[in-house]
Amino acid sequence: MAQSKAQARAASTSSQQIALIEARAKAAEADVQRATAAVEQAKLNLERAIVRAPVDGIVSKKSVEPGQMAQAGQSLMALV
Repeated sequence: MAQSKAQARAASTSSQQIALIEARAKAAEADVQRATAAVEQAKLNLERAIVRAPVDGIVSKKSVEPGQMAQAGQSLMALV
């Protein structure tokens, strides 16, 4: 009788441990998905960070500094 109660408690504990491990695994998968999304966003931001002039020339006036955020259509520099 005592042995069967001990086995029942062990089985209950095992199922609780399994549930806990599964919850932790799901949380880890969600963390991976968030990190992957952050990496993709960083790649997109980097692609958009490259500035190309529409014509050849020499920069005569800079309106922004590295690290500053620029708005669409904002003048970044003057070319000569």
